[in-house]
Amino acid sequence: MYSVANDTNSIPVNPPSIKEITLLLAKLGGFMGRKGDGEPGCKVIWRGLMKLQDILIGWTAAQLLNLPIDVGNA
Repeated sequence: MYSVANDTNSIPVNPPSIKEITLLLAKLGGFMGRKGDGEPGCKVIWRGLMKLQDILIGWTAAQLLNLPIDVGNA
């Protein structure tokens, strides 16, 4: 989630706080985080959770495609 929301390939050394995770989810849901935007609401956090679920499904599918194929020793 961190690398997708921040458009990077690296992850932080220390885990983010709950507030940072909430803001990352909101960012995935379309929250801009501008100075006058205030705190993210339930709807944008929900959209972020749905996008995170889609990302996890895609990641899982990609992992399954990279599994070695066992064709047997016949």
